[in-house]
Amino acid sequence: MKDTNPTLKSIAERFIARVEHLEFKGKQRDKLALEFFVGCCVGLEIAGHPDAQCVLNTTALLIATRGYGEVVRIASDDERREAA
Repeated sequence: MKDTNPTLKSIAERFIARVEHLEFKGKQRDKLALEFFVGCCVGLEIAGHPDAQCVLNTTALLIATRGYGEVVRIASDDERREAA
């Protein structure tokens, strides 16, 4: 299984820290996850970052459909793999 993209993982970790600090829950948190990742996609694309397409694809295919739960999975993916 392929390792999680480090840029994607970093974005996920930052979002989780922010949303926990602000104490958002439920559908509001799912909506914010999508908005946060779309904003990151735009920033990465403008900056010409090599991981922009990976983050865009993940946002479109996973976060848009699965919401915050997918962000948590991305952030914890490497830790779960190491524990196995």
